[in-house]
Amino acid sequence: MAEITEEESLAIPAVMRAVGRKIDEIGWDRSFADLTELEMRFLLIVAIDTFRHEMYEINAEFGGGVPF
Repeated sequence: MAEITEEESLAIPAVMRAVGRKIDEIGWDRSFADLTELEMRFLLIVAIDTFRHEMYEINAEFGGGVPF
């Protein structure tokens, strides 16, 4: 597992909330193995988009440039 920066650690709670809301739509009674490819893609897109947005906001707050 890769080491996580302090900024990345700050972004993780927002990602968990966003993914949790998406799982609410899909249904918590299903395992990941039972998700369709489209449902899994949506989960990954939500996670990636939220992470990118949070990292942008965090870096803007701390005065740094966007690291990606």
